[in-house]
Amino acid sequence: MLEMIELEQAQELILALTGRTSPEEVALVQSRGRVLAETVYSVLDVPPFDRSPLDGYAVRGEDTLTGLPAALRLVGEIPAGSSFAATVGPGTAVRILTGSPIPAGANAVIRQEDTQEENGVVQIFRPVRPGADISRRGEDLRQGEELFTPGRVLTPAEIGILASQGIRRIKVFSRPRVALASTGDELKDVGQPLAPGQIYNSNFYTLAAMIEAWGGQTLPLGLVQDRVSDLAEVMREGLASADLVVTTGGASVGTYDVTARAMERAGVEVKFWRAAFKPGTPVICGYKGDKLVLGLSGNPAAAMISAALLLGPGVRKMAGFQGFHPKRVLATSKDEFAKSSGTRRFIRAKVVREESGWSASFPSSQQPGILKSMLGTNALVDLAAGSTLKAGQACNVFLLEEWI
Repeated sequence: MLEMIELEQAQELILALTGRTSPEEVALVQSRGRVLAETVYSVLDVPPFDRSPLDGYAVRGEDTLTGLPAALRLVGEIPAGSSFAATVGPGTAVRILTGSPIPAGANAVIRQEDTQEENGVVQIFRPVRPGADISRRGEDLRQGEELFTPGRVLTPAEIGILASQGIRRIKVFSRPRVALASTGDELKDVGQPLAPGQIYNSNFYTLAAMIEAWGGQTLPLGLVQDRVSDLAEVMREGLASADLVVTTGGASVGTYDVTARAMERAGVEVKFWRAAFKPGTPVICGYKGDKLVLGLSGNPAAAMISAALLLGPGVRKMAGFQGFHPKRVLATSKDEFAKSSGTRRFIRAKVVREESGWSASFPSSQQPGILKSMLGTNALVDLAAGSTLKAGQACNVFLLEEWI
């Protein structure tokens, strides 16, 4: 077992102990935000025929190049979703609507605004060269073209392209199931009355929301008292029903023995205990079979920070995402942080991109139990042990909403 492990070593270990989830098929309409698990090729041309990009008239361009206004005899109309069986001959035009196929014989479309129709004759007031205003077959997608590969996140644009191929169901990586338990005799779930000395369990709700944002799904294991037998039973339940088990609380120095003994009783091998950064130092990681068990701090802000740095990469890898790690950038500190620490420290920050580059500002409180300090926090400033920050000083920052 490793103790006081560095962040990067902990991340590498967690990623090494987690694998992709198995693929599953889902309805295309329900696939937004999911990660593609197969290579998709175009099965047809888009558009599937030469078509008009606007409302107007299908004509022979050469009939409009001299003697304006040109008078062309109207011989038909092509509403969207239909076609024209005859051929457009010299001196004739066909009324055409946006998206309709170009009829045989026509080689251009003149927009409606440049014409006037009366008594079956269309007056053309502007010359149009052959090939003008025609969307060609396959100009968007070609049959056999590689569209997407595994790891592609399905946004509305990708979903639209898949729909244009007639695809109703698509293979994506399954959302990893994360069993989540909160330990502590003082905890009560929301909606229940509080007795003296009790607090509401916010950790479950913050971490569940983070897990969902990373592509996972949360399986609630409820509240657990600080007893080895209770915690071990919950771990066994989570290992049986989920891909990964997470607990909050009960991982600090004073209660390490409870968590370690619970892991041992549940058949979980401890890989590391405590991380060399704060907040979030009291973290414990174990493994059983092919499933990870991660115990995080019970302090609300510390739980969120260590989850972002350790749990997030694991969940995102399992969900099929290509980017596992929070993106690291160089920013300029707008504020001063004068309190040094003997341990590497992550400062909650709000980072914005300005003309001169990234800038970072800090909430006034950085205590591990102050959940309010996470409001507006979208980054963590990486402060080395013994370091402080002055306003205007460059600093390394982890962005919590961008991944590489």
